[in-house]
Amino acid sequence: MRRIILFALVSTAALAACENPREKQEDAKREADQKVAQADAERDKKLSDAQRKAAEESEKADRDAEKKKQDVRQAAEKKELESASDIRQRKTDLKADREKTLADLDKDAAELRADIEKKQSKSAAEKIGDELKTKSESVRQAIDEFDSSTDVDATKKRVDDRIDDYKKTMKDDRKGL
Repeated sequence: MRRIILFALVSTAALAACENPREKQEDAKREADQKVAQADAERDKKLSDAQRKAAEESEKADRDAEKKKQDVRQAAEKKELESASDIRQRKTDLKADREKTLADLDKDAAELRADIEKKQSKSAAEKIGDELKTKSESVRQAIDEFDSSTDVDATKKRVDDRIDDYKKTMKDDRKGL
């Protein structure tokens, strides 16, 4: 193989020596044009490859960013569902606790009414009974607000205030015995 290349070079050199200067100049120009064309083609290929690679990397970055956004959205939705579930559970627990408290207070109110009826009169017992019933209904309405409430703490405070008012009314009525 080396011999063939060496022979080709020697032959080219010998022919070049035999050719006239104008042909040499044209050959040199053609050779230079070919090299420029090859260089342009290589540059264009490298540029095209670089642009394609940049586009692929950009698409990959876009896909990765979209996937991260989707992951964050899913995590947020999961936390929101868990939070909503926690709030529903808290509402349910508070409502059950306050309903038990109300049931105990209603039982105490019935006993108080019976005591008032024995010690005072039936009309006084009915008057106090109506007042306690109104307080009980007020507490019941506040407890029912847990179902539709968006602010659990405010609803809890409202219920607790009405329960306290119910207890105070019963305490005041007991003093009258």
